Amino acid sequence: MIPWDELAAALEDVYPKRARQDGGRPHRPVVLMIKCLLLQKWFNLSDPQLDEMPRDRISFRRFASLPFEDAPPDETTPVVFRRRLRR
Repeated sequence: MIPWDELAAALEDVYPKRARQDGGRPHRPVVLMIKCLLLQKWFNLSDPQLDEMPRDRISFRRFASLPFEDAPPDETTPVVFRRRLRR
């Protein structure tokens, strides 16, 4: 129902998927970050709670399409993503 790929394409300039030129970890997929922000809003989660909930709830992992062997984004990742969206 939700065109995730179209949403992600619209945000490519804000949050490119290529590795950073200045080092550090590569960005998480845009669709994952959008879904995480939606979960955070819908369930009124703080950034630390958003880090913890996918470890605790299978439904959060399924919605975010986050494989069980992958760690969820740490609590600073949504902060950076939101900051880029605001700019």
